[in-house]
Amino acid sequence: MRRVIMQDGSAIPQGGSFANLEVASVEGGKPIVVKSCTSWDKSHLQILAREAKLVGSLNHKNIISLVNSGKDFFTMPYCGQDLHEYCEELHPMARSKLVKELANPLASVMSYLHRRGVYHCDIKPENITYDPGKQIFRV
Repeated sequence: MRRVIMQDGSAIPQGGSFANLEVASVEGGKPIVVKSCTSWDKSHLQILAREAKLVGSLNHKNIISLVNSGKDFFTMPYCGQDLHEYCEELHPMARSKLVKELANPLASVMSYLHRRGVYHCDIKPENITYDPGKQIFRV
């Protein structure tokens, strides 16, 4: 999978089959992630619009928020590198500790989503961000 590399050396994965993820800077220099369609297929645009609407309706400290959206894109704040990438850099004992720290926030997110009838069908380390400075996980 191709990755976008940030200035600090961290990376974010590219999107799936019809979406692309890119990092950009906004006023003030804070990085954002832009998720956009790689095709103008009507069904792909509808899926992206539904995802943007859903993300915009959620309010949980461990869920990445929506910043802006348009016909073929939406933006979110950059919240750290993905968990897979972060864990590759850690000693196995540190990974074990991190997994224990992840359990409660992840369970909280899943509970929050399920109470709203939302089922995230792609939970994996590449779809979870971790900001070691703030010590927060986000889906």
